[in-house]
Amino acid sequence: TGCGKSSMVPQFILEDCQALGQRVKVMVTQPRRIAAITLARRVADQRGVELGTQVGYRIGQGDHVDSKDSVITFVTVGYM
Repeated sequence: TGCGKSSMVPQFILEDCQALGQRVKVMVTQPRRIAAITLARRVADQRGVELGTQVGYRIGQGDHVDSKDSVITFVTVGYM
């Protein structure tokens, strides 16, 4: 716990694919709404981008802060 599995691994995958010239969109499932939102904010901050641009979240079938340009999206199981 607390070693970055949910925040760092998606970034590693993204960066590796980008280095190979591959387009990728990473979706990370979270069991709870607050976890998805908090992680999205943290990763956006780590990447130095505004939440909802390259990094976003989607909760269930309604609440979302992302765009067509989002490359990492944190989602709840209800969204899947």
